[in-house]
Amino acid sequence: MGVLAELGEVAQAMTLSHVQLALSRQVQDRELEACALHDLGVLHNERGNLRGVQSLQQALRLFRAIGLVEGGAYTQLNLATALLLAGQVAAARAALQGALTLADRHGLGTVQTFALAQQGALEVPHDPARAEVLLRAALREQQLNADRPLWEAVEPLARLLLAQARPHEACLLVAAFTRAAQAQGFEVLAMQGHGLLAGLHDHLGQLQLALHHLQAHTTAFKQLRGEEHERRVQALEVTHRTALLRLQAEAEEARAAELTRLLQMDELTDLFNRRHLLTAGAELLRGQPGAVAVADLSSSLLIFRSTERSEYRKKYVAPGVETVRCSPEQSHHEGQRT
Repeated sequence: MGVLAELGEVAQAMTLSHVQLALSRQVQDRELEACALHDLGVLHNERGNLRGVQSLQQALRLFRAIGLVEGGAYTQLNLATALLLAGQVAAARAALQGALTLADRHGLGTVQTFALAQQGALEVPHDPARAEVLLRAALREQQLNADRPLWEAVEPLARLLLAQARPHEACLLVAAFTRAAQAQGFEVLAMQGHGLLAGLHDHLGQLQLALHHLQAHTTAFKQLRGEEHERRVQALEVTHRTALLRLQAEAEEARAAELTRLLQMDELTDLFNRRHLLTAGAELLRGQPGAVAVADLSSSLLIFRSTERSEYRKKYVAPGVETVRCSPEQSHHEGQRT
């Protein structure tokens, strides 16, 4: 799901998550169900709609019921985002505090990093001093846990420093972040860093540096868009080939089934033939008594079940040979009289 979401295929990722959810409920796998609900909530958050709250709350209840602490902690992080989208700031704070409590209690360093970053970003407009403390604590945790470069803390902290007339500190912070992102291969994060640096240097009147970072940002953006387009084309090609192979397999199965039917059915009477008896007879008679009846229909009396066999009568019945049509009921009564 995450790969599809990163490629921008959120709708397809949501479809697969719904399938996963249905299957998990069918097989009564509560952990898989909780993960599917969590993924749906995250995808709703990425779409910016309000349905993520319900999915994530359901996931949280399941994670708690089955005792998966880490799953519950990550769910509370994403639930906080969903609650903020819904304008429920107090509930979002409570969710973040719950995630922090679990992180402290169970040593979940990455959860603690992101919870501190989200708490700090949330406090920027209300309590800048506390926000800076929380954001710097998040950056320290990120370094201790060797997590990826933390844009979630760097971006709000840089803007906070700029608002406090500390642009040089902001430049140093973002420059270090951008170098780390480039060194670790996080192209998207590096692109974001260059974009923010362009704005900071422009604010300082350092136009040449601003232009340099703007060009780096634009180049990275074009490259990433091109790679994304190529990945989407490749994904579509794979989907097309998969669908084609599935259709071919279905056609082969249908042909095989028809061939099997033709090999085991008499073309004239639509009755099973000797080959069917040799193929399926042992299985039909296994564990139960049975008998085989053989009838010779090659004499002068031919019985046809319907008028659809007229072409066979013309082809196979010699002139002067009597043909009789009878229903199954008539055949039954004739058998009783004999």
